[in-house]
Amino acid sequence: MRNDNGAPFASVGLGGISKLSAWLIKLWIIPERIEPGHPEQNPRHERMHRCLKEETTRPPKANLKQQQKAFDYFMKEYNTERPHEALDFAEPASYYSISNRIYPDKLPEIEYGPCYVVRQVRSNGDIKWRGVQIYVHKALIGERVGLRQISDTQWLVMFSFYPLGILDERTTKITSFTKKVAEKV
Repeated sequence: MRNDNGAPFASVGLGGISKLSAWLIKLWIIPERIEPGHPEQNPRHERMHRCLKEETTRPPKANLKQQQKAFDYFMKEYNTERPHEALDFAEPASYYSISNRIYPDKLPEIEYGPCYVVRQVRSNGDIKWRGVQIYVHKALIGERVGLRQISDTQWLVMFSFYPLGILDERTTKITSFTKKVAEKV
């Protein structure tokens, strides 16, 4: 799922993870983020936001009820009445279909392979590692993370299939997983 780097899809914390992106990962939905400051990497979404602001907030409505009514009208018109050039001048609703994917009643527990050491994220966002508390992220409170050794002193920290960062045992800090970090792994 492609999105920008803002709430609720992302955070400034480790791996850019948020409560919502953690939930998506547990459903095996891959969060794909555009580069910060590059809205051109997600133009359809940015265009929708521009239209939404122009048509519903300028001028702002007198109260929340009227503002919600403006949003509801926009959603109906944007999706069912307004033709979109990117869709060959069809309406988005004409392309919509219900997903065949079954939504589970309960999200499955994340399993890690035998080469991982598993730690539960505590109520303060920390894990305990060799007697030291190391901050991971509050969005992962109650979740299990897996650590896989990649060098004598470094461990790859994963949440399911999603890389969060690299734990350096010398500094007891986790460096957020970025393209630059990924090249070293």
